Amino acid sequence: MAGSQRGGGAGGSAILVCAPEDRQPTCPAVGIADEVEALNVLCVSIDGDPESRLEAIREWGVTLERTGVVSVGADEAVPPDPDRTYSTDIIEDVDQLSALGTNVRDTLNEWAEGDVPTVLCFDSVTSLLQRADMDLTFEFLLVLTESIRGSGAISHFHYDPATQHGADRRTLEHVFDHVVEAGGSE
Repeated sequence: MAGSQRGGGAGGSAILVCAPEDRQPTCPAVGIADEVEALNVLCVSIDGDPESRLEAIREWGVTLERTGVVSVGADEAVPPDPDRTYSTDIIEDVDQLSALGTNVRDTLNEWAEGDVPTVLCFDSVTSLLQRADMDLTFEFLLVLTESIRGSGAISHFHYDPATQHGADRRTLEHVFDHVVEAGGSE
């Protein structure tokens, strides 16, 4: 993996993980799981499979204090696991980005009050761009990443640059603290 820094923020961080969709790496948050005893994990899944995302998180081998999945475009909510606390919301459409951002911000701010580090996985910017134009996506991500930084959470956003014009990628990079290349070249 190669990376570059694109700014900074106090507290939390936002990383853009660039890789072809079929070669997206394991979430960078797995490395954090090796350094702590417990984590809070919030996954935002756009057109993805929330259940498989939760299964992958369970394999990290770390105690999950709190987990949540915000699912956009999924047919049904992930059923609650009696051993963990979940907050599962389905947002019917990306037209409701304001509700999505509010849900993520409120969850991260609530979890920030504890002593356990929080990780956010956003899967994926590519899917978001298939449902919303670049201007709307940029504004949404700009506001969301500022909320993440303020909460102290460590976040990463999956993105397949091959699906967009180079200018779109350069526009997106300005929103993030770091850009990481994984699984292929630019």
